Amino acid sequence: MATTTKRLRVLRELYASIPPVACKGLCVASCSHILLAPVEVLNIARGGEAPATVEVMGHAMLAPADEHGRCPYLVLGRCSIYERRPFICRAFGA
Repeated sequence: MATTTKRLRVLRELYASIPPVACKGLCVASCSHILLAPVEVLNIARGGEAPATVEVMGHAMLAPADEHGRCPYLVLGRCSIYERRPFICRAFGA
């Protein structure tokens, strides 16, 4: 079983392989119901407390901030955890 440190290192390597995309705030309409890998929960938690999640078909999903399912990290139309955002968010636009 890989250690947490190794998992986070592998995750960072995966993230580094995705072409960088400068934030233009265009993903706001898609910023909802975000599924996470367990290591992504750990990565987000590095910035403070662990994110609130709910289980959906055996997978962690960020607990929606409102009845529209918006990501709890969407603040004033921008991602408040941009440097720690999940894979799905990084792949948007890449």
